[in-house]
Amino acid sequence: MSPKVSVIIPTFNVEKYIKKCVDSVLKQTLKEIEVICVDDGSTDSTLKILREYEKKDKRVKVIFQKNINAGAARNNGLEHASGKYVTFLDADDFFEKEMLAKMFERAEETKAEIIVVDSDVFDDEKGTYADGWPFVKKMIPRTKVFAGEKVDKLFLAFVGWPWDKMFSMDFLRANKLKFQEQRSTNDLYFVYAALVKAKRISVIYEVLAYHRINVKNSISMTREESWDCAHAALAKLREQLVQWGMFGKKMQQDFANYALHHSLWHLETLKKPAQQKFYDAFRKEWTTEYGLIDKKDYYYDKNEFEKLEYIKSNSYVDYLYDLMTKYKAERAFEWNRAEGLAKEAMKVGGLEEDVKKLKQQNEDLNTALEEIRESKSYKIGLAVTNVPRKIRSAISRD
Repeated sequence: MSPKVSVIIPTFNVEKYIKKCVDSVLKQTLKEIEVICVDDGSTDSTLKILREYEKKDKRVKVIFQKNINAGAARNNGLEHASGKYVTFLDADDFFEKEMLAKMFERAEETKAEIIVVDSDVFDDEKGTYADGWPFVKKMIPRTKVFAGEKVDKLFLAFVGWPWDKMFSMDFLRANKLKFQEQRSTNDLYFVYAALVKAKRISVIYEVLAYHRINVKNSISMTREESWDCAHAALAKLREQLVQWGMFGKKMQQDFANYALHHSLWHLETLKKPAQQKFYDAFRKEWTTEYGLIDKKDYYYDKNEFEKLEYIKSNSYVDYLYDLMTKYKAERAFEWNRAEGLAKEAMKVGGLEEDVKKLKQQNEDLNTALEEIRESKSYKIGLAVTNVPRKIRSAISRD
C-alpha cells in the first residue's frame, strides 16, 4: 500500500540536529508515511546516523548524492516519493507529533492542493522559542479553502519556504513543479509558483512546526557565496507567471512589491564584497527587470519605495557613506542616552542613601516609642486619661 504522506528531508552536515528531526517525524501519530532522507554529500556523521535509522525503521529510505545543493536533493527525493501528499522538511527543524495527521486530514477533508500550518522559531544560539512568521493572517481569506489568486498580496501573505507546507503529489506533477538547483534561495520559485497556481489552499492556525534559526553552518548564514541566487529565483518565478498567463496588472504589482522587499532584505543583510555586487546589479539591471516603476502609490510600503529611489540615484560608495553617517548618529544618540541614564542612576543612588537614612530614623523613632509605651509614666497617664478603645487601637497601630 502506498504511504499517505512522503516526507523528504535534504541533509548536509547536520549530525548535531538530525536525530531530533527524524525522531519527531517517526513519532508522528500518522504512521502511514515514508521518510526519504537525501544526503547531499555530508562529510560528518550525518549519513551514518541516517543509515542506522534506515536499518531500524522500514519507513526510512536513505539516498546519497554528491554535494550539489538542497534543491537538487529535494528533487531527487521527489522522484522517489510515492505518497499521495508530500512535505519537505529541513533537517535542523522539529515538529509536533500530530502535524502530519492534521495536515493529511485537512487535505482529505477539503481536497486541498496545499496545506499550510503555523510555526514558531527556535533560536539555536539562545536556546529560546519565539513566535514564527509563516503567514500574515489578516491577508488570508477567512474561508477554509481558497485559491492562491484570491489572496491579496500573496507573496507577502506567505513565506516562500516549504517546511510548513504539504503538497498534493498530483498537483505538483500536473504543473511540473520542481525546486531550482542552486546553492541558496532554491525554494522560493517552487513555493510561490505552487501557491499562485493552486486553486485549493487551506491553512491550519495551530503551531505544529519549529524552525531553527541562527544555525552556524546553515547555507542561509553564508549567502555571500551565492549572492545572486535570490535574483535567479525571482527571475524564474516571473518567467513562470508569464508562461502561465498569470502576470496581469495586479500580479505584476504584487510581484514588484515582493521583489523590492526581498531584494532590500538581501542587500541589508549581505556582507562586503557581495553586498556591493548585489547593490550595483540591483541598481543597474534588476529594478527594470522587476518592473519597479517610479510611482509611490504603486508600493505597499512607502519606506521601501524611498529606499528604492535612493538606490536608483546613489552609488554604492554613497550608500556606504550615508550608512556610516547614520550609524554614527545612532551611536551618538545611544551614547547620550546612556550618559543620561547614568546620571539618573547616580541621582537614584543618592535617593537610595536618603531612603536608608529615613528608614534608620524610622527604626530609631519606633524604638523610642516602644520605650515610652513600656515606661511607668505612660501607663499611669493612660489609666488616668481613660483613652477610648478606638484611639488606643489607632495609637497601637502607629
